[in-house]
Amino acid sequence: MHSGTLQKTIESLDKLRERILSRLSHELRTPVTSIVGYAEALLTEPSMRSETRQEFIEIIKEESDRLSSLVDGLLELFALERGTVALNRAEADVIPVVDLAIKSLSSDAEKKSLTVTPFYDQTSVWAIFDRDRLFEALLHIIDNAIKFSPQGGQVIVGVRADASSVEIMIGDNGKGIPVRDSELVLRGLYRVQRDGEEIRGAGTGLAIAKHLIELHDGQISLVSKENEGSVFTLRIPVRRNSMTMSV
Repeated sequence: MHSGTLQKTIESLDKLRERILSRLSHELRTPVTSIVGYAEALLTEPSMRSETRQEFIEIIKEESDRLSSLVDGLLELFALERGTVALNRAEADVIPVVDLAIKSLSSDAEKKSLTVTPFYDQTSVWAIFDRDRLFEALLHIIDNAIKFSPQGGQVIVGVRADASSVEIMIGDNGKGIPVRDSELVLRGLYRVQRDGEEIRGAGTGLAIAKHLIELHDGQISLVSKENEGSVFTLRIPVRRNSMTMSV
């Protein structure tokens, strides 16, 4: 590699590391600061009204859950990147897994007056896959679609299959992702930066989903256009690759 190219690569990696550390420090510091602040208030104000005390306790619980979720996401992402996560594959119908993922996030959709519409080419689609891991990947992608859709928007989840693969498409009519960010959002610990908009989270969800689909010998792709929306497509083979020995 040419010395100039090598230097640019090193500089690029340094910038990526700085961005990751900055993102992590911000996302971890925020709930910790909130927990410490409200806990100190509870300890130093014994005469606090019971309603206020209950409110502070609920905030501490909410921020603790948020912190736990951040740490769990990071640990899982690191395990996936190290290759220490195995699959428990079995032949099953994909449709009930997709339906369950949609149902599990229905309350989040209702909070934004969103409709999540399933659209299936077939009543059943059989493949060999890890049910729990596919479900987890779907949760991350559908949650992302809901999160970035406008109030009263729509998310469509489609499933189709042929003799070789199953495709699950999750589309939204949100703000979309700029071309410059399309590749980065699937790498993890990355958020699209928009003026005046603060999005919580370390950005692990999409990266975890990508790793889980790739463990299935599949792939995940993204097509997005600013101010029109995004479509994530998850593809997994119908039959297990005979050369893959994950269990």
